Amino acid sequence: MNLQNIDFLKCPVTNQSLSLISDNSLEELNNSIKNKNVSFYDGVRVDEHIEAAFVNEDESLIYMVRSGIICALADFAIINDRDKVSIDPEKNFYKNAVKDFYNDIGWKQEPDENFTDAKLFEDLREVSQTYIKNCRLRINKYIPGKGKYLLDVASGPIQYGEYLTFSQNYNYRVCIDISFRALLQAKAKLGEKGIYILGDVTNLPVKDNAMDTVVSLHTIYHVPKDLQGAAIKEIYRVLMPGSNAVIIYSWGWNSILMNIFIFPIQAYRALKRIFRIIRRQLIKNKLIDSAPGLYFYSHSFRWLKNQNFPFTIELKVWRSLHTNFLKLWIHKYLVGKKILSMIWNLEEKYPWFLGKTGTYPMFIIKK
Repeated sequence: MNLQNIDFLKCPVTNQSLSLISDNSLEELNNSIKNKNVSFYDGVRVDEHIEAAFVNEDESLIYMVRSGIICALADFAIINDRDKVSIDPEKNFYKNAVKDFYNDIGWKQEPDENFTDAKLFEDLREVSQTYIKNCRLRINKYIPGKGKYLLDVASGPIQYGEYLTFSQNYNYRVCIDISFRALLQAKAKLGEKGIYILGDVTNLPVKDNAMDTVVSLHTIYHVPKDLQGAAIKEIYRVLMPGSNAVIIYSWGWNSILMNIFIFPIQAYRALKRIFRIIRRQLIKNKLIDSAPGLYFYSHSFRWLKNQNFPFTIELKVWRSLHTNFLKLWIHKYLVGKKILSMIWNLEEKYPWFLGKTGTYPMFIIKK
């Protein structure tokens, strides 16, 4: 898509509309960069030539475009007029940790073309594939069949082929992620059908009511626990009236069914938690080095019920079975495929109950 035609962006700092910068202003900006007079919003000096950029209405902040990706994170805003903005960027360890994980680890592609993220968190065995693929395709039942913009919040590299079906009848898939690596990989798959934005799920650089539909897959539980409600409100804010958004969440170890069937793994996890406590103490005493991991926090169904959202959320099941359950109980030579077929049929028949008691619920937001 021609950058000139993108009209739904907003500045994550000032909330003003963003538009493509003029050629003259871009030339002035690059001259200032050469003279070392320009910095990002987080105080880091800008030292690269800018090929294209978006500017807010009062021309105080500029967001560069790098490799076709619009860098619309607040920290990456280039200060164009210091008299109009105050430098007070939001810092959040967990959002940075998630970004670092997927830049450095999660979105590396393995020799078998699977991503490291899938190796770590998904069941890639053949016995489970039909069930897992059908669960991914289940999302299509709850989003409009066509439109101009499908927003994919924390799109990643769109790592599974089933994910591509969501936007097949949309003009554009708007991919927002905090991982530059992931967006480059998404761009390699979608090409001109995609619009790629480096952005934050808790502060989407998108105007109100601008997206025909929104999907957010396995994202919200990687947001700091106190900001997860705000992230869901952001998805509602940008959704066009009369449409639906779909969020895939996880109850984690709050899942009733999985608590029953994965007791051996729970015991193992309990031991790991004990070792983590010991490790944190060693880090505190500087006896070993710390290393950032992937932040994860899943609330319970009670949390969802107690949220004072200005909209309703319809609960459905996306997938009732945890990956650990699949690996523990489902096997090729123990009629694993037949068991999963039966579970799929139960999910189709009792979507609310298994959405509440299973591992991965689907939140359907209607506006």
